[in-house]
Amino acid sequence: MVISLKNEVERYRYGIYHLLKMIFPYDVVVVNGENSDVELSYAVGKSSVTVFFGEKVHEEPIIRDDVLLSLKRAVYRVTGATLPFGVLTGVRPSQTALKFDTDVVKNLEEVYLVSSQKGEIMERCAKRVRAVQNRLSKKQISLYIHIPFCPSRCKYCSFTLAYLKPYSQLIDGYLEALLTELSGVLQTVSECDLQLASVYIGGGTPTVLTEQQLRRLLEKLAAFPMPKEFSVEAGRADTVTEEKLRLMKEYGVSRVSINPQTLNQKTLELIGRRHSVEDFYRAYDWAKKIGFDTINTDLIAGLGEETYSDFTHSLDGILSLSPEHITVHTLCNKRTSALVEQGDVHKAEEVGKMLRYTYEKLMPLYEPYYIYRQKEAISSLENVGFMKNNQECMYNIFMMEEASSVIAVGAGGTSKLIDFTDKKPFAKLRTDKQPERYMRDLALTLPKKQAFMMENCHRI
Repeated sequence: MVISLKNEVERYRYGIYHLLKMIFPYDVVVVNGENSDVELSYAVGKSSVTVFFGEKVHEEPIIRDDVLLSLKRAVYRVTGATLPFGVLTGVRPSQTALKFDTDVVKNLEEVYLVSSQKGEIMERCAKRVRAVQNRLSKKQISLYIHIPFCPSRCKYCSFTLAYLKPYSQLIDGYLEALLTELSGVLQTVSECDLQLASVYIGGGTPTVLTEQQLRRLLEKLAAFPMPKEFSVEAGRADTVTEEKLRLMKEYGVSRVSINPQTLNQKTLELIGRRHSVEDFYRAYDWAKKIGFDTINTDLIAGLGEETYSDFTHSLDGILSLSPEHITVHTLCNKRTSALVEQGDVHKAEEVGKMLRYTYEKLMPLYEPYYIYRQKEAISSLENVGFMKNNQECMYNIFMMEEASSVIAVGAGGTSKLIDFTDKKPFAKLRTDKQPERYMRDLALTLPKKQAFMMENCHRI
């Protein structure tokens, strides 16, 4: 089915368009298109809005002086939608929950038509966001370091990893550029009288670095006062060695992510992850014995040909390990991923069951603390981080909730500066994603990043 959005008011177009894409994920939505199967249009009055969908008409009063919200409510009702997040189209559900001081779940249900279960998760995550913000000092920021290489490309991934050369031919030069940028950025952090609240080395797969390369990076960081929260993604078990983990521990890394995504060997092979279930268990066991404060594991609901029982097998297996942190993602139908090219996605109902099982099993034992959504996620469902014993990853909150400034180092990083007074981003700076261009242009981009920090640090 082709749905044509007839709309001349640009400020409403984006929100309505994306709500329609969520309501009709397998149909085509166009703006002012011809030869459509059904048209949706609307009219805005002084106290109400009216939406026309084919032969159906729905009038909705304007609430909270918000015309777009009222239009989305009308679209939702005229189409007969039943989405778990109601009319919410944003990536940060917690930010909506933070609008209410009392009766949060009730308000989310009544105003945004969110289900009670999702409303409860949003409220609990919003409370954790507020608690983390309240204990931040004015000059605390986070540092993100990007290693954009992987041993193979997972079929659900859309990151730019298919370079002209194998990463082994790029990585030495990339590391030299990264260390140069890191030195300059840390110098500017010091000159701006800022402190690091968290450091996060992510990717890609940071553990593709050899032990020698990893030591060089960690030594560079060790010359600067490091925060208690120091995280490294060791996501691919085929790149993890006991020696690398011991090296991380030696240099003060407190959190590692060892991410199987699934504990079903057939699925691992289908999605292109070159490690076995046994490799994951071995890497996890090393990390546990070495004594990291927090180990995180990731799972993805909706991978490949997985059934509900396949997913429950994985989640139950992770729970048997009792990690301090578990993140459950909904598979994203990203345009450039191989899974989408193959049409290899699960039905929405099956993935919804997987998430319901997730909450049923984890809520008695863990606390949900951050939540975000991606536009391409199946059924517009969520990604949620769970923790126990107050061992949340503050970086996740800083980055996903834009709760604190983040300075990014490396190809593809986005630095965000947040005004401490109103907790809103006021400046962003992006770095080229392509490692070869990043290395080539560093002499120009590093001074630009340092100036970006110096000119704006008084507002942090």
